[in-house]
Amino acid sequence: SSDLTIPIHNHDQTDALYIGNGDVSPTTGLQLPKLDSIELTMNPGETLYVVSTKTGHVMSYLKQV
Repeated sequence: SSDLTIPIHNHDQTDALYIGNGDVSPTTGLQLPKLDSIELTMNPGETLYVVSTKTGHVMSYLKQV
């Protein structure tokens, strides 16, 4: 099995996203600032979680299979 590269983009103009495992929170997650992007390398079968402090936060990701 090979690694997967997953690009994530925070489309929000005011607030950050927080990325992590199933227990992710704004205090424990990797912060993705407003309008920023990141590429994460993951193993097949791993799960990624994203949270925000606001309702209706717009973000996108691309999972390549």
